[in-house]
Amino acid sequence: MGTDEAFGTFDWGQKILPQEYRESQKKYFGKKGMSVFIGSFVWKDVSSSTVNMSVTTSSAYTFSTQSYIVAITNATQTEIDTLSAGELILQQFKADYSQIKKLHKRTDNASNFSSHGTPEAEKLGVDLLTRDYSEVQKGKDICDRVCGVAKNRMRSWVATGNDLMNAHDIKEGMEYAGGIKNTKIAVAEIIPGAGHLDKTNVPNIASVRSVCYESEIMKIYKASNIGAGLKIKYKAIQFENNMRVTSPFTAPINDQSSSTIPKG
Repeated sequence: MGTDEAFGTFDWGQKILPQEYRESQKKYFGKKGMSVFIGSFVWKDVSSSTVNMSVTTSSAYTFSTQSYIVAITNATQTEIDTLSAGELILQQFKADYSQIKKLHKRTDNASNFSSHGTPEAEKLGVDLLTRDYSEVQKGKDICDRVCGVAKNRMRSWVATGNDLMNAHDIKEGMEYAGGIKNTKIAVAEIIPGAGHLDKTNVPNIASVRSVCYESEIMKIYKASNIGAGLKIKYKAIQFENNMRVTSPFTAPINDQSSSTIPKG
C-alpha cells in the first residue's frame, strides 16, 4: 500500500433504540431502532504533523487512523442507503486527507453490501483499487469496535439525565465529554423519493469475495487473487445519493444553532 492509498472498512452498526433517562417498562416495548453507519480508514503516514493520531508498529512505517459515523433516525439499510451513507463518509475523508488518492475497501458480505449494482457504483467518485468481502461468519471488524466505544460514551451521556430520541441525540451522546479520539460523527436523513441506482447484473454475486478494478473492466474472484478471475466491463451505471446531511462531521452538535436541530 502506497502513501497515497488508504484501506477503508465499512459496516452498519447494531440499531440503537430510543431511550428516555427515566421511562416506564411500558415505554420500552414497540420501539423502532435508529441506524448508524461506520467507516474507518488506515493509511501510511509520512507527515509529522499528524503524529498525535498515529499508531507506530514494529515495521518502518507509521500508520494513521480516522473513523466516521453517520447517524440516521429512520433507515431501512437498503443497497442505496448503504451507498449513500458511504459516499457521505468518503467525501469527508477526501476533504480531510486530500493526499489520499486511492482506496482499498472491505465490508462484510451482507446483501446491502454485495448486491449486483454495488461493485461498480462504489467506484464512482473514487479511485477504488480493490474491494474485499470478509469470509462468512467473520464479519467482526474495526467498525464494531469503534461503534462499541462510541455507544458506551453515548450511554454515559444518557445517564447524566438526557433522553435519546433521534439521530441528533446520538451525535450529542457520542460527542459527550470530548468525544472519541479520531472519530467524527454526522447526522443525515433520507430524502423521500430521492436517490437512484441503475440495475445491472453480476454473475454469481453471492459467492464473490474480491473485486479488482482496472481502467475498463473489473475482475471478480471467489477467493482473493486466486485464479484468473471473471472479467466484467463497466456498464456506466448511474447512482444518485438519497441522503442529506443535517449535522456535519466538522461541527460538534453543541456548536450548532438550536433552531437547526430537530426535536423529537
